[in-house]
Amino acid sequence: MQYQQMQSILDDLAVCESPLVVLVGNNPSAAEMDTYIREHWTVPKTILFGFQATGGRREDGKLICVTFGNPRLKCGLLNSEPDGETKAKLQEMFAEVKYKIDYYSDMDAWYKGHLVFVLPIAFICYLHDCDLKKASGRQMKQAMAAALEGYGLLSALGYPILPEGSEAYFERGLKGGFMYVMLRIMAKTNLGKLAASDHYWNAVTEMRELNKAFDTLRAKKPDFPMPVWQELERHMPKG
Repeated sequence: MQYQQMQSILDDLAVCESPLVVLVGNNPSAAEMDTYIREHWTVPKTILFGFQATGGRREDGKLICVTFGNPRLKCGLLNSEPDGETKAKLQEMFAEVKYKIDYYSDMDAWYKGHLVFVLPIAFICYLHDCDLKKASGRQMKQAMAAALEGYGLLSALGYPILPEGSEAYFERGLKGGFMYVMLRIMAKTNLGKLAASDHYWNAVTEMRELNKAFDTLRAKKPDFPMPVWQELERHMPKG
């Protein structure tokens, strides 16, 4: 679900009889949602948070989707990995399909790190009315620089960077060069349209709310320098 839609189902999740629920999607408010479900549940349950790395759009009653290899679910508790019994239940659910689950020890931190990656690309998309083919190489480098500033902020706030070492893909060097080439390829092909532009075009409200959530993090360290981020953020639609 889109981030701003999740609040509407928390009461239903709290009272459902299932001992296991998984909220899948961008979620910088995972901690607050975890607390809300616990305070209102009628049946104690394990609360997992996840993210599926796919993109696409709805068209003529069909879902046109892109994924890199077999679909994968990033998954974990708010601040720890699930126990063995929970992992076994999840593996059993997906035993008959080519669907992989990657477990993380801190999904709250993972979500915040994901914002650092997706928001600068969103800023560039909205600058060009969601036509990434118009984005220049310089603008892609700005998006990478903004992401690096974001990782720096998270580190300053004490959050672990997950996946570990992600910031290296936005620094000068071999990994950074690889990321730049990948972003340029995606921007100039339909791959970028499916993986990014289509979602940003149809999820302006979600992107605005995610940006507000990140601004709340920035407010905790108002003096932390993020000049490139601030320059690009001007392109986020206001209404």
